[in-house]
Amino acid sequence: MTVNGKTLPSKMPDGLMAHFPNTGPVGASCGECEHFGKTSVVGIGKCLKAAELLKALKCGSPRHKDRIPAHTAACKYFHRKGNEND
Repeated sequence: MTVNGKTLPSKMPDGLMAHFPNTGPVGASCGECEHFGKTSVVGIGKCLKAAELLKALKCGSPRHKDRIPAHTAACKYFHRKGNEND
């Protein structure tokens, strides 16, 4: 599948993401994003942005199995840690 000129992986990661992987900046990964593992409530390997979207949609909260690897290709909500320009 291609979205905005980017080829998406054939399978989403097992964990919960806020949007499709590979829709963020080229070469960026979830582990570099300020939303990744930001709070102890979300935990390491979880995306705060995905948790916020679930809450807004009243779909509950991420579960333990919703962890994603830090090396997962970034999504469109990517915002580099400590960088106000991303």
